[in-house]
Amino acid sequence: MKRYVLKRIALFLFSLLAAASLVFFLIHLVPGDPLVSVLGEGAHPDDILRLQQELGLDKPLMERFWHFMGRLLSFDLGRSLFDGNLVWSSIMDHLPNTLLLAAMAMCLAWSMAFPLGVYAAFRENKTGDTLITFFSTLGLAVPNFVLGPLLIILFSVMWGVLPVSGSGGFKHLVLPALTLGSSMAALSTHIVKTAVARELAEPYVLFARARGLSEFRVFWHHILKNALLSIITLAGLQLGALTGGAIITEKVFALPGMGMLLIQAVTRRDYTTVQGVVLFITFAYLTIHFFVDILYYLLDPRIAHDA
Repeated sequence: MKRYVLKRIALFLFSLLAAASLVFFLIHLVPGDPLVSVLGEGAHPDDILRLQQELGLDKPLMERFWHFMGRLLSFDLGRSLFDGNLVWSSIMDHLPNTLLLAAMAMCLAWSMAFPLGVYAAFRENKTGDTLITFFSTLGLAVPNFVLGPLLIILFSVMWGVLPVSGSGGFKHLVLPALTLGSSMAALSTHIVKTAVARELAEPYVLFARARGLSEFRVFWHHILKNALLSIITLAGLQLGALTGGAIITEKVFALPGMGMLLIQAVTRRDYTTVQGVVLFITFAYLTIHFFVDILYYLLDPRIAHDA
């Protein structure tokens, strides 16, 4: 295990370095002058030059890159070009809303997907499986920017039981979580069904049944453990994406999370905030997948040997 974990750590650190480098150069290669966006189109050239010197943008690109990498080691993501606030502070202000939304959406999605997927696998090609497959396909076909407004019309406009947008309490997260959770549940149900159905066709399941084991024991002690690899992979991908903020959903419901922060920064051409948010999202995504890799080994030690 030690060798496997060390390889994962080395790959994780290399991925962080590569991601940070890629984000820096891509941001600086984007056409347009962010200083003009900050000072306005009619800004005097002397004012632009002065701000450029204050921010260090007059220095060569590679010098700025090494300075940027040095600041990253102390978790310094710089200051916003728009309001001068620390980018790290802005991220910490918006992160709680995104984490709450991610937690609610994940709980909602998997509380539906897991039992429905298992049931569909055991009832494959039966009426129950057909209905579950139909509704999961329908859930995948309806995008969040369509489902969100529909839920607003139903729960906020017609029934008036939930707020339309914003933040401030549990009720403000219900509709965004339902919007995200529904689409996630549709995909998760299909993955769970596929993983469990694949294991049901394996010879060891027939052997376990021949030994007189109950269906519950066959599923819990044999099928589930082998099917978990596919399920954990999907859950890790979903959690990584949600940690970065569900941009479309947060925009629809005006939820001040990471997605909204990124949209505002892009609109204002606040490249330091864009750079900081994208880096944070990338690092969070890579960190989650690092722990998913470790969890793979705990579930199936053969993975370390294959790697």
